[in-house]
Amino acid sequence: MVTTETRLKNKCIDHMKAMRKSGEEVFWVKAHGTPMQRAGIPDLICVYRGRTIWVELKAPRCKPTRLQREIGGRIQRAGGNWFVVRELYEFIDTLTYLKGAEPRVESVQAI
Repeated sequence: MVTTETRLKNKCIDHMKAMRKSGEEVFWVKAHGTPMQRAGIPDLICVYRGRTIWVELKAPRCKPTRLQREIGGRIQRAGGNWFVVRELYEFIDTLTYLKGAEPRVESVQAI
């Protein structure tokens, strides 16, 4: 069974593939959550327009775990961009924010 977070991850990746097709350069890595990976690492790591973003994907109304928030805080204190995304439009707004334009809704907030 495909989870809500997996569907969201696939939609985000499909969006980035469409960006590539339209000429935008974007790079991403999916974190798989295996025993060999450090716990709490965000689900997607993306590079867009010279900026790296760490994206924690969550189902609607779900919150990051304490460990995920701690890792996100460490990323931010190191000068990185960490975002929690629950819907595709939030992911698109995050990329728009990083592009330097205003997001179309006020959903983009680093946590």
